[in-house]
Amino acid sequence: MTKISKFAAAALFVASGAQAGSLSTSLGESYLSVDFNHQIAPAISITAGVLSNFDQDHTLASVGLGYSLPLGAANLTVGGRANWLSMDHHSNEMTLSLGGDLQIPVGQNVALYGSAYWGPFATGDVDASFDGRVGVNWRFMKSVGLDVGYRYSMVEYDNGHEHELANGVYAGVNVIF
Repeated sequence: MTKISKFAAAALFVASGAQAGSLSTSLGESYLSVDFNHQIAPAISITAGVLSNFDQDHTLASVGLGYSLPLGAANLTVGGRANWLSMDHHSNEMTLSLGGDLQIPVGQNVALYGSAYWGPFATGDVDASFDGRVGVNWRFMKSVGLDVGYRYSMVEYDNGHEHELANGVYAGVNVIF
């Protein structure tokens, strides 16, 4: 490895460590989700998440890339996700989804947020997927907040059947690092 490539790798490591990230978990009536977000450049972030419906043994895992656009005090992130689905007899299906996230501060420690990702590009028997949520975040400590919201996540198959992974109210915790 040359000195330049070692320096570039070290600079990338230090720069990525200096950026903001968050880890959140939420619990609904029949599902649990864990989401990770890490800013890798001033306007670019990577995401990863797992949504597991424990009543039906359905799982959605995703990785994504987003580009943030400031809108005054609000922030809009547009991007895409690669989704892996494990549903009953339809294992290892995938979708590519496009969408975005919007966060609107309504006070010093409170923000409204929403997210919607539509996955029309699918493999196997899957026709499309959708994952959306709206909620409120209350940051009661500098790096810890509570979330309350509503999430709807579903997969539609070629034969017209739909499977819901999430459909209801959730509560969760969000940690910023």
